[in-house]
Amino acid sequence: MKIIIENPQKADKFATIFQHLKLLTDYVNMNLSESGMYIQCLDTNHCCLFECELAASWFDTFEFNPTEDTPCIGIHAATFYKVINIRQEKQKIEMTSKGMQVDTINIHFTKGDNHFDKTFEIPTIELDGEMMEIPKHETAVDVVIDTKRISALASELLLFSEILTLIFSEDGIEFIASGTEGKMKSSIDLDEVNEYAVGEDMVLKQSYSLKYLNIMCHFGKLSKEIVLGFGDERPMQLTYNIDEADAEGKADTEGKADTVGKADAEGKADAEGKADAEGKADTEGKADTEGKADAEGKADAEGKADAEGKADAEVPPKYKNLVSFYLAPRIDDDE
Repeated sequence: MKIIIENPQKADKFATIFQHLKLLTDYVNMNLSESGMYIQCLDTNHCCLFECELAASWFDTFEFNPTEDTPCIGIHAATFYKVINIRQEKQKIEMTSKGMQVDTINIHFTKGDNHFDKTFEIPTIELDGEMMEIPKHETAVDVVIDTKRISALASELLLFSEILTLIFSEDGIEFIASGTEGKMKSSIDLDEVNEYAVGEDMVLKQSYSLKYLNIMCHFGKLSKEIVLGFGDERPMQLTYNIDEADAEGKADTEGKADTVGKADAEGKADAEGKADAEGKADTEGKADTEGKADAEGKADAEGKADAEGKADAEVPPKYKNLVSFYLAPRIDDDE
């Protein structure tokens, strides 16, 4: 196994994941496949599920051989972050391991400005427990909101109570924290969120732990927006979309003109070439071309389903670049 992260923004986000993951759990498995990296863990109180999936394409280098490399590496989350946090700005992260039985994972930092190269060995841990299958269900309320605003609000609410009560309606959202020292309420109008979807005439009231919501907001560097999903007596789903544009930042903004320019330059040649090619086909052999299409079309039509089915069976499931949380609602709500 060999994984390299050279992009500074992506390296920072990778460090952010493990910086705050240690607040939920002591140990975690990094599950590796040709699709990428997948992490799932449950907090010690079994009320918050963490899930992270990073596609192989998200990394600058992702080499994994299922017949030679172990698919699961258990690590101590705090120790792993301790190492990752030593990385200096502009240093790339390189992680390697060899064989199906792995006792250590090697981490190497290189290419830093005025910084020394550093190499680390972290012992791996064999962890028991199977991954949970997360059921898919329709949400009754969907919210997309600015990360900084919701993080600040959650911190303020925690000053008054450890329990957050949320009330959703067509008019907006109410955040309520009530404790022995007083009560705080914040009403959010529809124009104060990026997106909001709720059923007609619906009023949904749910309560959650503010402690865990604050931990989830600590991951705010992953994305400028938080996507929230709610359902009646369903866990709150909070998701950070770690998309390519946000991760690559400067590279995207500087490279857009070059990419467009290249596409325009190549597109013109392709367009002219296509016209020439099609013209030649039309003048030299339209009937032959159509005949060939007819001859091949029957085989294509008969074999298309088989070919697509085989490809679907062989290709591993694709990962999206997401960090998600599933927080169970509180059942002792007296509001």
